[in-house]
Amino acid sequence: MRRFNRRGANAVEFALTIPLFLGITFASIEYGWYFASQSIVDAAVVEGCRQGSMVSPDPDPQAPKDVAEATIVGFLDSVPGVECTPGDNCTITLTNINEPPASSLQCEVTLDYATLTNWWEMPARLPGFTVIRYEDQVSGVAD
Repeated sequence: MRRFNRRGANAVEFALTIPLFLGITFASIEYGWYFASQSIVDAAVVEGCRQGSMVSPDPDPQAPKDVAEATIVGFLDSVPGVECTPGDNCTITLTNINEPPASSLQCEVTLDYATLTNWWEMPARLPGFTVIRYEDQVSGVAD
C-alpha cells in the first residue's frame, strides 16, 4: 500500500477551524457578560425599590424616591465594572402610584451596556423595572 504525504495537513485543519472555535468562545463570553450585567441591574432595581418602599411618602412624597435612587446608584457602583451616573449613562425613573387598594413605588432603570468584544450587535441599554407596595400602609380592616 502506498502512503499519502500528510505533511502540513494538521496546520491547515487548525487554520480552518480556529476562527469558528474563537467565535463560539467569544460569543459565549459576551452573552454571559450581557446576562450577568442584566442580572445586576435587576437586583439593583429590586433592592432600591424595596428600600424606598419602607419610607413613608406621607410627609414628603420625594423621600422614598431619594432613598430608592441612592440605593440603586450605590448598588450599581459597588459592582466592579459597572458604574451608574444618573443623567449620563444611567436613567432612573421613580414614580409614586397612589391608586387603591394600595400605594406603590414604581422603579425603572436603564443602564448603558458596554460590550466586551464589539464583535456582535448587543442591546445598547439594560432595562430594569419593578413595582413594590409601600410597607407602612394601614389596612382598612376593622379591629
